Amino acid sequence: MGGVPADSMPYFGAAIAMGADEVELKLWQTKDGVPVCASASIAEAVLDGKTPSVFTYSELLNYDWSVRCDPAYTGLRIAKFEDLLQKTACHAVMNLHLMTQSDTAYLKEILRLLHKYDCERHAYFTAEDDGALEQLQREAPAFSRCCGGKTPTEAFERAEKWRCSRIVLDASCVTREVLEQTAQKGLRCNVICHSTEQAEQMMLFGVDTVIADVCPSILRIRERIKKEKRHV
Repeated sequence: MGGVPADSMPYFGAAIAMGADEVELKLWQTKDGVPVCASASIAEAVLDGKTPSVFTYSELLNYDWSVRCDPAYTGLRIAKFEDLLQKTACHAVMNLHLMTQSDTAYLKEILRLLHKYDCERHAYFTAEDDGALEQLQREAPAFSRCCGGKTPTEAFERAEKWRCSRIVLDASCVTREVLEQTAQKGLRCNVICHSTEQAEQMMLFGVDTVIADVCPSILRIRERIKKEKRHV
């Protein structure tokens, strides 16, 4: 986001300050069970292809997470989930994207923190594998779940299987017909966009949530579209 390291404390703070309604937090379980937030691509670059899950939290603090970003952020440390909650709880909806297969104790720790900061109603979970979705359905049934698929059809089937209220799709496979099917099934649709052009097209389609790393541009487009609709 304009040189701000993705999935960092400054990143989420700036997104919320600019009016983002929702933020996606990519959550990892460290080796010692601490929930941390980090971009997958930045984690790969910082940790030489490894994931935060193979390090303890204290070990991760030895790394600089400002790679490929504005030099002003040199020395930035990985974001701890609880630190993010202390600063941003209830200011925007949190899409908690579980990046690793968590164990029961780890999920309970996330739930404990959500309760501690009184933001259960401001969060839902996204998971990529069936094991995590099954665990969420069993141990956190009060929270909405989001799942994806290689195709819209696969996403619909998984949503039905795991009783998800949302699906997440890549913008490349989203059409008005797909969005109509999503609405008919009573689902909300998150769309991953890779450019401002894709984001604008999806907003014109009326998708529920756009996921992208170009927050300032997206928010400006959103406001422009709102103004144009008011003057129609």
